[in-house]
Amino acid sequence: FLSFVKHFTAGWQFIVLDDVIMSIDSSHRGRVAELLLTEFSDWQLVVTTHDEFWFREFVDHERAYGKEGRFLNHRIHRWSLGEGAVVRPYRLRWEQILDKLGAADKTGAANDGRQFLELMLMEICFSTLTSAPLKRDARYEVHDLIDPVQQRLAKLLPPKKGEVTNIFREIRAASAPGNLLSHSNADAPSVAIAEIQRFCESIKALHDWFACPGCSQIPSYIQSMNLIRCANSRCPTPLQWTTS
Repeated sequence: FLSFVKHFTAGWQFIVLDDVIMSIDSSHRGRVAELLLTEFSDWQLVVTTHDEFWFREFVDHERAYGKEGRFLNHRIHRWSLGEGAVVRPYRLRWEQILDKLGAADKTGAANDGRQFLELMLMEICFSTLTSAPLKRDARYEVHDLIDPVQQRLAKLLPPKKGEVTNIFREIRAASAPGNLLSHSNADAPSVAIAEIQRFCESIKALHDWFACPGCSQIPSYIQSMNLIRCANSRCPTPLQWTTS
């Protein structure tokens, strides 16, 4: 499609891409971002996506390629025929969680933290080819993914099994307050903001451990090479782990 656009729209360098990345394309997210930022760097791009992780990868690629000043990154908060799209500057999920923690919004921070954890577990599943029990509706939650992800990481990275165990132990130990506030429960008012902070920080620790330290992207498992490696060709310090 992009080749077609480049060939037949010479002189009118404008592209609209609407939600082009789906879960089946997860291993190609970084390559798509890199392609758009290199081959179409002088084009006007309007890109929308429901994929939170690809949005973050795209923002990371903007920085890696020195093009962050050429993009406006926004979140569409609502849309209607009467007022059109209402957008606000995009903020990373962790920044949103910190805002809610700072405002003592226990329920908001807990819900965002739980969603953050679900996204992280799902992303690690895609990245490491983790097997999870099949569900007809394909709607996976924390309890569906946490054990398979932990087991998969421990199997792929035996030298890091202790680190994996500690990270997931802390997530489980801190998760009760977050789960309590995610549902209607009479005991919810008794939860302290410090407990929700611990829950959210345990999730951030998983993200920071698995994400590439050089560009914050989620690395990919290259089975044929026995590697988990950052796919960003411009990353200054790419993560690379040898797998078993």
